[in-house]
Amino acid sequence: MCFKSFWHLFGIFRNMFCQLLKKVSNCRSCNELSWLERLTGNQEIVGSSPIFSTSNSKGSPKVSLFSFKITMKDSKAFLVKLPIFSIALFFLSCLIAALVYPGSQKEMIGYESNYYSFTHNFLSELGSLRTNTDETNPAIVQKDNTSSMLLFNGSLILIGITLILFYVQFKKIFRLIEDTPKAQFFAKLTMPIGLLAGFFYTGVGFVPHDLHFGTHVFFANYAFLTLFFLCIFHSITVYHSRFLSNNYVVGYISFCVVLFIYLRIIFFGPQIGPGMKYTEAELMLQVISQKSIVLTFMAAILHQVVGFNKLLKKKTGI
Repeated sequence: MCFKSFWHLFGIFRNMFCQLLKKVSNCRSCNELSWLERLTGNQEIVGSSPIFSTSNSKGSPKVSLFSFKITMKDSKAFLVKLPIFSIALFFLSCLIAALVYPGSQKEMIGYESNYYSFTHNFLSELGSLRTNTDETNPAIVQKDNTSSMLLFNGSLILIGITLILFYVQFKKIFRLIEDTPKAQFFAKLTMPIGLLAGFFYTGVGFVPHDLHFGTHVFFANYAFLTLFFLCIFHSITVYHSRFLSNNYVVGYISFCVVLFIYLRIIFFGPQIGPGMKYTEAELMLQVISQKSIVLTFMAAILHQVVGFNKLLKKKTGI
């Protein structure tokens, strides 16, 4: 009798808890929970509230609505909120770093300025420890660049970490929403490429070009090369998804085309570096191309973020 009374009391509190969760989730009817119920397996229904158990009739683990909501919030944090924050911080940091940059001199082309140039200074120069370190003439003054270096490299490292966390969650989200088997398969293949791309971008930030030029260039070039393959696998994954529009495939494929052109420029175009001969036109080609691809990359990422934000809102209302 005591056990039956306790079980009855537990059932009452359980139903009250379920109703509370429905209100918190802004679910006005059972129909709005149907896809969540399908995700969690064979749920029993008591009144209008699902029972939250840890296993189904076959004994396999089952995700509760409460834990599912928490997981989806984690997904939004890494697929939407963190990328927006990181990109905004990167642009703000670059702007401030450019404003405090003390200027540079390039004896090879007879160029000198006391400010950062969009057409004559690489982004990496914002992250250098000192200015003019590529120049071989000892008469050229090397000015301290600590402020710009900390701002640029710190925000670039955050971009790399964001890429890593984004693609860890990228793999999980397609499984979590029970997307097509092909989408889940390609998401698994995409994740390690995303981790590698994030590692390379983080490496660019950790190794300023005047600390070790060869290592810095290796990280930078292979960050973009890895990004090319990442875009392809990312696009294939989204193409096979039944929840994400193919508009997001078109956006990333367009970026792939632009990125392919840039890869040809950095690997087969004019080489710029310490002791190398180049013209002003060659320098401007490399500098403007670099900034263009970075802007395009950020826009492509934000386009994907919009897609995941719509998906998460549609599925959970968060």
